[in-house]
Amino acid sequence: MVYSLLKVFHMTSMALWLGGMFTFSIIGATADGENAAALRVLFGKTVTPAMLATWAAGLSLAAIGGWFSIAAWPFVKITGAFMLSGIHGMVAGRLTRHANGEQASDVSLSVAAPVVTVLAMVSLIFVATTKPL
Repeated sequence: MVYSLLKVFHMTSMALWLGGMFTFSIIGATADGENAAALRVLFGKTVTPAMLATWAAGLSLAAIGGWFSIAAWPFVKITGAFMLSGIHGMVAGRLTRHANGEQASDVSLSVAAPVVTVLAMVSLIFVATTKPL
């Protein structure tokens, strides 16, 4: 029962984290300075805790399930989660710079972050569901 509840918590926090990254990367690109500051605060209070909860629940699930000793797929998921955490940091940094009045020099982040987030999420869900390795 604990494992099942932890799995629900992991999937819920993952949905909040990745949905937040997707949303904030798009909205943050078009916000003015004042709104960008409010978005940055909201990002830090919602999306960052969701990321931390996803990491904690995911590592707990892998430890409780004994996945590290019997399969390679948890390491694939961890690699993907590190990549998503990096994108999280890039989105947070961009919101912070935008809130401080700096012009965004990298428009590509607004386009790439949502696409990479969705592709990584689909890939990681596939790996976790099929456990191919």
